[in-house]
Amino acid sequence: MDRNETLMVMFPRLSTTVGATAIDAADGWTPLSGNGCFIQNDIDLAGFAQQDLTFATFETMMQDPGLYLSEVGGGGAPGSGTRMMVCEFISDVPFNVGDLQNVLTDLPARAPGMLETNQDFKQIIYGNLRTYVPNTTLGLPGYFQLIDSSGFGSKEPTAADRLYCYKIVQLTNGTPTDTLQIPASRIGLMGRMFAEDELAYIYRLKRSYELQQSE
Repeated sequence: MDRNETLMVMFPRLSTTVGATAIDAADGWTPLSGNGCFIQNDIDLAGFAQQDLTFATFETMMQDPGLYLSEVGGGGAPGSGTRMMVCEFISDVPFNVGDLQNVLTDLPARAPGMLETNQDFKQIIYGNLRTYVPNTTLGLPGYFQLIDSSGFGSKEPTAADRLYCYKIVQLTNGTPTDTLQIPASRIGLMGRMFAEDELAYIYRLKRSYELQQSE
């Protein structure tokens, strides 16, 4: 078997309020301290793994239509948030809540898998980090405008039976009365599913196992 494949993952919208120390959980999202939250939605590759197949990412796609909004309680005026960070990444090694809290602490200076982080660069197959700031000139209360978008990740081939997909959001300086609206999004990994040399495949499985044991 050797064919092109597109692997897709979707993240749901978030409509919630900002807590005293973390964004309130809603719509399947989980709070992180520091006015952050995350959601996980994985890609199941077990059927391909049973056939001893490897997936290599050639191109990536990120669809993020909709508005990022934060208003005061009751609406009609911008909230007090001064910056919003949004980070998506896909790894062939799972992250627990403590790991994700460390990722949030590292942002925006260090994205997962980059220098001075706890992750192996090769395990982060895809990543995107975006920064938004309030725009009060457009007459749309609470509108956050994108000012920077940066990609990261290795696009390393993987023989894992599951890819772990995370989206982290942080609203800086938000208050407990603020509302928060995050649109649904979708990520696509476009690449090739193929059978590689047996020795290379065994080494790839060994490395994936060792990384998971180290987490």
